[in-house]
Amino acid sequence: MPAADQTDVGRIYRELTELQTVANRYGEPSDVTAFQAVAAKALIISAASYFERALGATIKRAAEDSGTKAIFSNFLSNQAIERKFHLMFQWSSNNVNSFFGLFGPVQKSAFAAEAAQRGLGGAISDFIFLGAQRNLMAHDNFAAYEVPVTMEEAWAKFISALDFVNWFEQALRHHAGLRAAEQRAPEEQ
Repeated sequence: MPAADQTDVGRIYRELTELQTVANRYGEPSDVTAFQAVAAKALIISAASYFERALGATIKRAAEDSGTKAIFSNFLSNQAIERKFHLMFQWSSNNVNSFFGLFGPVQKSAFAAEAAQRGLGGAISDFIFLGAQRNLMAHDNFAAYEVPVTMEEAWAKFISALDFVNWFEQALRHHAGLRAAEQRAPEEQ
């Protein structure tokens, strides 16, 4: 997967940063405060959407590469991945054990041990944070919801969480006995 600044989320971050400069220069303090709140929300929604697409594509591609016929990979994509992504995780936890468990108990243990060994605890926490915040905004009145981070903090969490998503693609392919995937952005898949 591409580096953080090469993603659509990176593009959104750059655009928001440019707008922040304009708001700081020409806006009233209340304009700047309002912009900062909306910018953080936009970045969180962008990051969570990116991760949903990236992980879904990773799972579908691994299934196809392991020999799953198109009829089944399409079913997986349309019913199990696209429609149920947010049910794969326990957003109130600070881990991805429920997600790992969907691959079976042996893989759950293997993924968890490998993630711990690679020091991905912070990346996983940031991934869960972004997904949980996305759900809160989507289901608890987006307009009134106040995110607990700034745009800069959301960007830092995206960069961190991307480490988990990139690692998971490699780990899934490794545990499925597949070669590494060619580098493609989720939006290209």
